[in-house]
Amino acid sequence: MLRKQLPQKSSSLEKAYKFLGGLDKNRDDHYTTARIKEFLNYLNNPQYNYKTIHIAGTSGKGSVAVMLAKILEEAGYKTGLITSPYLVTPLEKIKINSRNITENNLVKLVEKYKAEIKKYKLTYFEAFIALSFIYFAD
Repeated sequence: MLRKQLPQKSSSLEKAYKFLGGLDKNRDDHYTTARIKEFLNYLNNPQYNYKTIHIAGTSGKGSVAVMLAKILEEAGYKTGLITSPYLVTPLEKIKINSRNITENNLVKLVEKYKAEIKKYKLTYFEAFIALSFIYFAD
């Protein structure tokens, strides 16, 4: 039987995943956007440095997002895409022009903003979204 070998994770990537995974202790039953808004404001709102399409709804968001990103990419636009969940690696959640964020880039982002992520008590989801916005703005 053939089995696909999963890529080996570097120890730095493992540390980044462990840090991000541990953020869910910041979750509570009262959902608010205050934490991420404060964090993004601290960063001078990188999400405003580019045009954004937000896809909302009950079903099909991921499919619509992937198709729309591909159409725009084929038309010559630089596209950033955030999706969830992932199939093999969390790196799949953040893409620019259909390419996953690299291990190195995710590790650098986590290391650079770790103290601030802790300070603002972001959840896993909030941290991933904020790091995506930063990555897209660069």
